[in-house]
Amino acid sequence: VLLGYNVLHNVVGIEVAKNLILAGPKQVTLYDETICEIGDLGCNFYIKEEYVGKKTRADACVKYLRELNQNVHVESTHKHGIA
Repeated sequence: VLLGYNVLHNVVGIEVAKNLILAGPKQVTLYDETICEIGDLGCNFYIKEEYVGKKTRADACVKYLRELNQNVHVESTHKHGIA
């Protein structure tokens, strides 16, 4: 399952990612190259203040989403042109 650009920006998107991982697909790949901004702190509970200006949204969330279900391979990608 691929969760694409801008999905991790809002509360609904992060809830979809969380619930999908809890459901147990084999793999979930996060793709959001947007660098974390101050506004992300209020709508994505996995983004920490120290990530602002330093990490992409996908990279900021991947560690925490992995912890939800050890049976699901969760990764982030920076590849363009994902089909």
